[in-house]
Amino acid sequence: MAKKDTYLALLRRGIDESTAEILADAGLKIGEIKKLSQDQLEQNYGLKSEIASSVLGAIQSGPRESGKQRFLAEVLSEKKEMDRIDEQRFKRQQKDVIAEINENRERLRVARLEEFRAQKVIMNRLGKTIELIVKIETNHDNETKDEQRSKMRDQLETRGLEAARDHEMLELVGTPQDIVDFRRKIVPRITLHACPECDDEIEPAGSSRNLDDMENFSFICWECGHEFMAPMAKVVEKTLAESRITVSSDTPPRLPVFEPPKEAKAPTVADM
Repeated sequence: MAKKDTYLALLRRGIDESTAEILADAGLKIGEIKKLSQDQLEQNYGLKSEIASSVLGAIQSGPRESGKQRFLAEVLSEKKEMDRIDEQRFKRQQKDVIAEINENRERLRVARLEEFRAQKVIMNRLGKTIELIVKIETNHDNETKDEQRSKMRDQLETRGLEAARDHEMLELVGTPQDIVDFRRKIVPRITLHACPECDDEIEPAGSSRNLDDMENFSFICWECGHEFMAPMAKVVEKTLAESRITVSSDTPPRLPVFEPPKEAKAPTVADM
């Protein structure tokens, strides 16, 4: 870095390139060159007497405007045009680099897509396993025979290992049993249309509507035979019953009502 700075400083002072390169390669700095004499420059660095005297004069006088202009002209000058062979080689290399970049970009896109597909497959498989565990646990609680309960416990152990594997691959928080408990115990209670007796989910648009009570939004549970109204319907009816707002047909509108324009008496232009 010091050689480069010395070389550029000598060029800015109007010294030719070869002399500046010799002094910079020798490891001299501008302050050290100022302390040298003309004889030392001639004997130690092989400079001619005229060049040595001009170097000392240029350094003692400081940077010159002409030296700056020449230095800037050389630095900012346009580069030479490449010949046809170099230009073709450069274009070929540029095409190769662009093709490699596009190939890497496509490879990354495919990798992300495959990762997403793999996670989606694992998530779907985990969901099916959770539903199966929920069904087995429900049947296990309702089963009375010890032999069948033992078989169901074996199935639960196998499905639990599968769910734990998928759960770990997806790096989810908690355990698969937390998902099963939420699905079995909490979801039926927070569902809008669930039987309050057996917590069985009911499809509002299906065949669970109570046809004997079509005036109200009521349902019937075909599992236990319990008839009930939707909780939201009860809230709406209670709000309407306790509301202080009354609507009277004799009350005039608050905003003025403008009459529509009357029809023209002359139906045609000739009658006008």
